[in-house]
Amino acid sequence: MGKLKTYHQDDVIFCQGDESKSMFIVRKGRVGVILDRGSDHENFLAEFLSGQFLGEMGMLDSLPRSATAIALDEGTELEEICEEEFQAEFEQNPDQVFVLMLQMAARLHRTTGSYIDVCRTVRETLDAENGNLPKSEDLQARISKYTSLAAGSPAATY
Repeated sequence: MGKLKTYHQDDVIFCQGDESKSMFIVRKGRVGVILDRGSDHENFLAEFLSGQFLGEMGMLDSLPRSATAIALDEGTELEEICEEEFQAEFEQNPDQVFVLMLQMAARLHRTTGSYIDVCRTVRETLDAENGNLPKSEDLQARISKYTSLAAGSPAATY
């Protein structure tokens, strides 16, 4: 369907802010997605493995890339699929596109669950601090988890 390209370790696949005209399927190796790469606030967001895809949201909504993607392994292979190829595949093979949609829905469910958990953590933290109450062990663990993510610790594998 798309064109296959091989990347060296640490090669940039796309940069935060770039125009989004295509998506990528990881065929071999791993891809890391990093927010604010090279800044003091750099944050490793996710790792994508063989068979997984990334960049689809930008391709679909034409908004600039929200993060930078880099090859994590030497010889990482990606299939780049442009919007026209995606549309043709949608028309010719809707079952394949349905699989992609299911993966996108699963990713959205995980993101929504994480968002809800962060909101709950903030609320419980504020409740504990405003009431001068001790923070539970579970709350302390969640605070630690989210502060380490904000500090750039590895995040999820999609």
